[in-house]
Amino acid sequence: MKPSFSIKSAYLYGFTAFRDNCFLWVCIVIGIVILQMILHFLGKYFHGFYLPVNLLYTTYFYPIFQIFNWIVTSSMYFLLAKFSLMIMDSKSINYQSIKEIKNHYPVFLLSSLIIMISYFPARIWSHIFMSKGILAAGILYVFVFALNINLFSLPFIILEEKPSVFEALKKSIYLTDGVRLKLLLFFISIFVLNLLGLSIAFLGFVATFPISQMAVCKIYRDLRASGTVTTNHPKV
Repeated sequence: MKPSFSIKSAYLYGFTAFRDNCFLWVCIVIGIVILQMILHFLGKYFHGFYLPVNLLYTTYFYPIFQIFNWIVTSSMYFLLAKFSLMIMDSKSINYQSIKEIKNHYPVFLLSSLIIMISYFPARIWSHIFMSKGILAAGILYVFVFALNINLFSLPFIILEEKPSVFEALKKSIYLTDGVRLKLLLFFISIFVLNLLGLSIAFLGFVATFPISQMAVCKIYRDLRASGTVTTNHPKV
């Protein structure tokens, strides 16, 4: 039996999980938004947007900030995956349970680095062609995004197991075998849903983001439950 999932049931579960944990999710979303605003302001500051152009800032501090930004953002998504799994398993969220992620964090950070490196060709392509008004860069970004759908389950797998970096990558890719196109459609629907949420004076995003996050978690668990193990694939 190949891995399978239902987009409809995923969204229904996401709505139920948000409804039952509404206050918690509102706090999480507000925290994420505040963190992103701070990172955005710091990025502008170190890039010389809020002060006269200073080569010291743009040459030395801005690249350092970019690394810091990546670490903080990656940590946020990893923690969010942990929250989602705990909510799905009806576990209380406390400091001790959150502290457990430190054992899995190095593997996730290295895996995230590999994913980030995969975007470098798209960035280079963008700088070369976007200045000439060619849309090829946008097409390549879509292509890279489609490839990385294979890795959507990476933080969940790392949290629920203790795999090495490459074991986690292999298991994540195997989990999407046969459902990649359906996953692509699902993530496009998530993008549209959250875009609509943001368009309603941010208030809609407070609901659409948790719903989509829990829907992703539900799909991961469904794929994991319905997948089969063969001699050619790592155990999931």
